[in-house]
Amino acid sequence: MEIPNTMSVCFHQSNNPQRSLSPVAVPAAGRGCVYLLTWPKGGSQWVRDLLTHRLVARQVGVTADKVTFNAADVPYWPTPAGSGVVGPVYAAGPEDWLRNRRAGDRAIVVLRDPRDLVVSLLYSLMLSHRPNHRTAVYRSRLLTLTPEQQLFVVMPRFHRPRAFGDWGELGWGIHGDVLVTSYERLVTDTVQELSAIYAFLGWGLPAGDVQKIVSELSFEQQTGRQRGEEDAFSHLRKGIPGDWRTHFTQLTGFAFEALTDGNLIRSGYEPDPHWYEQLPRTQTGIRDLAAAEALSQVVELQARIVRLEEQNQWLRQQLGHRAA
Repeated sequence: MEIPNTMSVCFHQSNNPQRSLSPVAVPAAGRGCVYLLTWPKGGSQWVRDLLTHRLVARQVGVTADKVTFNAADVPYWPTPAGSGVVGPVYAAGPEDWLRNRRAGDRAIVVLRDPRDLVVSLLYSLMLSHRPNHRTAVYRSRLLTLTPEQQLFVVMPRFHRPRAFGDWGELGWGIHGDVLVTSYERLVTDTVQELSAIYAFLGWGLPAGDVQKIVSELSFEQQTGRQRGEEDAFSHLRKGIPGDWRTHFTQLTGFAFEALTDGNLIRSGYEPDPHWYEQLPRTQTGIRDLAAAEALSQVVELQARIVRLEEQNQWLRQQLGHRAA
């Protein structure tokens, strides 16, 4: 339901099996921030760029706070002094939002199938992410493991499944000062879903500008590949939903269902807790550790080459825009 701008909101349990929003009055305030709430590997950088594109900045005047924040790791909330787009803020649930929001703030929540989040994170840690303290710990060791073992290592990094399920139970669409959408919906029809987001935020961008923003930030423009055409060394690896089906087995599916404790169902990504029984039972052999460490050096070089190619793709695109 719609909630007046002078209201904040809190959750209550309704008779509807889904959770709903109930208003609690708070003092009105000036223009607030737009928070991007999602999970790691949920297309967060892409969505942030869609919200802060130069055409948006020109017409709406938004600015971007590009500091990534993970609510699962730290006990505080990002509260910038001015207005603008904040985030991505990772793993924040509805209770976090309602406890920390200020009057005038709004949130765009982007969910993605948690199994795709895990697979994407695995490839990032193992092959494509820029070297950092995490890749130093994980990369060479992950390369020694079977695909099942790799998923077992990475699955616990899907944080706060209950918070994910809380958002999913609300359902897609507007809930007071929050709009809930998904990576899958954005990929299926980016123009339609982005137009709905802009309308929710009160950003009246012309349809032609929306089309241009979507085109410039498309997977194809950023990578030079079609969606579904994989480059395992690219941070934009494949760009399609549902790729988890080629990676999960019955064993890893069972483990993930146990780890997420019914929240795939609550969030609408599965209708049945025994979904994993339809998966294959296969796995491949383990690699030699020394060979894997040697391979990790090749991985670093290959990932660096891909990053440079994608940066060149982006620079060529920007030069083309300026020339036009």
